[in-house]
Amino acid sequence: MDFSARLRKKVTILDSMTLFLEATGFPAARFNANDLTRCPTQQIGHLSSKLYQDICQIVPKKVIKVMLIEHSPRMYSIVVPGTPDFWIVGPFGINLSDQSFAGHYLIALSQNRATINISYDRLKYLVTLLGNLTDTPDNFDLKQIFDSRLKCPINDFEILAVKSFEHGTHVSYDFERAISLAIETGSVREVPKYLTSLIRSGRIGKLSDEGDLRSIKNWGIIGISVFIRSAIRGGVDPDQGYSLNDQYVRKLDQLTSTEAVIHYIFNCVIELAETVNHLYVSDLSHPVRQIYETILNDPISLKTISDYAASVQLSLRYLASLFNKEVGVSIINFRTLVRIQHAIQMLTTTDQSITEIATNLNFSDQPYFTRVFSKIVAHSPGEVRRHPNLANNWHLQNFLKA
Repeated sequence: MDFSARLRKKVTILDSMTLFLEATGFPAARFNANDLTRCPTQQIGHLSSKLYQDICQIVPKKVIKVMLIEHSPRMYSIVVPGTPDFWIVGPFGINLSDQSFAGHYLIALSQNRATINISYDRLKYLVTLLGNLTDTPDNFDLKQIFDSRLKCPINDFEILAVKSFEHGTHVSYDFERAISLAIETGSVREVPKYLTSLIRSGRIGKLSDEGDLRSIKNWGIIGISVFIRSAIRGGVDPDQGYSLNDQYVRKLDQLTSTEAVIHYIFNCVIELAETVNHLYVSDLSHPVRQIYETILNDPISLKTISDYAASVQLSLRYLASLFNKEVGVSIINFRTLVRIQHAIQMLTTTDQSITEIATNLNFSDQPYFTRVFSKIVAHSPGEVRRHPNLANNWHLQNFLKA
């Protein structure tokens, strides 16, 4: 095949990659090799752009063959060539056999979402498929691709040691409530934090005598039903919610490893929070939506309204007026409400002192935090810590425009 024909083939492959990735559900990002900023021009999946930018730094300017990137012995990405664009597909977690190590299962979780996990053999098949699509079969060398793989450690993932469920205690209501509140308010970034804490705590329980796989499936079925109701309280149509419940449960019951089940539960719960979040922000203008989600994801930021206005290229006065009109409260009050939501979750799921919580949420001091908390929640932080049910009816959206 001459060079021009191969070039046309690569352009066609890149155009069809989107369809391939959408069909498989694989996370990926597309880059223009001539763009010095190395920012994705297209992204599929829910992993952060910053993650892909970090990975992209080690990719050569000219990518002429499929390349493999090793992030750890259990995590890889694939670079698919094109001219001038290329794709980074992954990262993929590599499944271990479904066995516990010292009473724990090892699960790779992203700060934003669980990775897609595949077997090592499937990784090789995928590299072979993409390699043969973008190169002539005579030039493809799987062994050489693996032997010359690039190394790029990334910090977006952690290996979570999940306790075996043989001696687990019952599920923690406080963690369950924290996850539910995050779903109800569309706080996507908070869901993995509290779900990870729940899984790490071992407070899942032994829900079957048929082994850990059946036990974690049963926990997932119960949890999904609980969290579907949280999404409905957050505004999801009940028929849609119960249809999702049936879909999630059927898929979950088909999985064959503890690791796959945990990943699936993780992604289902985040998807519910994303669905609720979309309901809240769909009617907001683009600049207001951007500030709304920025604060929801980072309420402890010390940014001023001027900083927010500059980030969306609007005047301070116009942004403040627009935000208040569309959301129902001022930018500063919205940030305070989100911090109070975090405070409720921290009071009920951590052992941090009230002073530590006030400091971590960037309140000026503990007395001021207590005054603000008591005014908004109608109970003091100490009362909520002693009696978490006092905050059961507290909801961020109750303060916002319907």
